[in-house]
Amino acid sequence: MIPESIILRQTEDDYLIAEGDIELLETIRDIIKITNSQKLAKNIMNTTKTDETVSFYINKQAAYNHKFNILDESLSALGDIEVIAKTHNNPDDIIEWLTTDDD
Repeated sequence: MIPESIILRQTEDDYLIAEGDIELLETIRDIIKITNSQKLAKNIMNTTKTDETVSFYINKQAAYNHKFNILDESLSALGDIEVIAKTHNNPDDIIEWLTTDDD
């Protein structure tokens, strides 16, 4: 079930857009922590961030096989899952939240 605070829409070019707050990224945050890939994820996000976005790719084939492989560019012939988090604040805050082990 999708929480009411999340809006899903499909673009004309068949992209699926999920709009909501930072909790949309909670699963990715948990996977980054579980796979101990905080340093890699932080490096990738720092190289791909802009003033208002944090972006990265997740390998689609790996995800299908219950693996996590974060990338800075789409490499798969079948395409990868593109994640773009837009913010009106500092994108470094999102990167810190996604990659910091707060236990």
